[in-house]
Amino acid sequence: MIDEVATSKQDFLVKAAESDGFGFANGVFRPARKSDDRNSAIRDAEVQLESACRTILQLIAAPLPVKNAGLVAVVNSTLEALEQQQLRSQR
Repeated sequence: MIDEVATSKQDFLVKAAESDGFGFANGVFRPARKSDDRNSAIRDAEVQLESACRTILQLIAAPLPVKNAGLVAVVNSTLEALEQQQLRSQR
């Protein structure tokens, strides 16, 4: 599969797969080894939570926090936007 795409896109595809938990070796994508690194697991969860919150904000057309906003600020913005949307829908 990787050989079928343009050379300029190969690095992008490999990095995207790696960020999704796969490794690329000997021409084959395989699930990466599970890391027992607690800090890595926490960081991965934070990234996924922030991504989910930003997606929700986009879907409900709410303002997005600045790119470098902390996780707590992003979550709070999402909760506030959802509460406002719920109040609007109850009227």
